[in-house]
Amino acid sequence: MPAAIRIDAILLDSTRPEELASFYGRAFDLGEPRPHGPDHLGFALENTYLGFDRVASPRSGDSSPATVWFKVDSVEGSFRCLLDLGATAVHPPDRDESPGEIIAVVRDPEGNRLGLISPDPR
Repeated sequence: MPAAIRIDAILLDSTRPEELASFYGRAFDLGEPRPHGPDHLGFALENTYLGFDRVASPRSGDSSPATVWFKVDSVEGSFRCLLDLGATAVHPPDRDESPGEIIAVVRDPEGNRLGLISPDPR
């Protein structure tokens, strides 16, 4: 039987990590990120670390290799907030794709896919 595991950290590459961390901090009310040297900063969340690493150039192509999902109180409200902060819509809020839940997907200002999920109150 494998040992119990959990995701400990999610690190996103960014050409502008301070700006990207600020985007996530404002979008999810995370406060101020903590710097760890000149090329990294992040947030110590309840059970996961969300960090941002400086890279010299953006990744090529128009897709990110993974989607980071956030459980939120209101997908619709968070979706609008993210768009106001500079995100781009990928998949607007939807109640049909995952019964009992509302989901949406955006791209953050660096092109990373960001998913939102909440229970459907209906």
